[in-house]
Amino acid sequence: MDKIEQEKQVLREQVRFVGKRVETKIVEGEAMFINEVERMWIRSMVEKRGIDLSEMEDNRNLGNQARGVANRMGEVEAVEFTSKVVLKMLDVKDGSVFGKGTPITEESRRDVEEFIEEYLGKKFMEGEIKFDPEKYRGGGTAGSNWKMNTIYRIEAVLSATNKLMYILAGDSEEDGLARQKSEVVNTYLRQRVIRGMERFEGIERKEKLIIRHLPKGGMSAILEHLTGV
Repeated sequence: MDKIEQEKQVLREQVRFVGKRVETKIVEGEAMFINEVERMWIRSMVEKRGIDLSEMEDNRNLGNQARGVANRMGEVEAVEFTSKVVLKMLDVKDGSVFGKGTPITEESRRDVEEFIEEYLGKKFMEGEIKFDPEKYRGGGTAGSNWKMNTIYRIEAVLSATNKLMYILAGDSEEDGLARQKSEVVNTYLRQRVIRGMERFEGIERKEKLIIRHLPKGGMSAILEHLTGV
């Protein structure tokens, strides 16, 4: 490994560490889960990639949240970003879309990647994005529902990414904190992380699931690919 690659690896580990700490602080109920130094550091790396964070809105519509990410990244880049994050989470506990006990093979990874590229690519071409996971519900084992589960994971990744970008876009430390404490961030980012940790620890809620979880480690995966390290 040469010096440049070593430096990239160190930076990658630093970003992953921030992601892990963000998840921990969210689960512990911290009002500020990404401090100002980290927020501006992450923001600088995101903007260096040419991603425009201006005018990020606190939208509650899942389709509009996905559109917001695509508008800032570009549609092709947004599809690639989502695919990388979802694929990275396949190997973690409760990160698979194939059901418990189903092994992840290179073929199944390719299936997920190709489905995301086709499905999300078409959605971004539509004027109004409407996710339709139930259309892909299978009729047998959990594994037959993998396309439906993948769409739910796409929703969670793009929604959480939208809210993270919304926080990064704050024009001051006070604004950044206010956004982290907002109800829209609580619903679409904090609750996804909290439910992901509950699923990881085997905690099942009795109430009907309203919002899809982001598996443990999801924030690190998002930050890694959002910054491009």
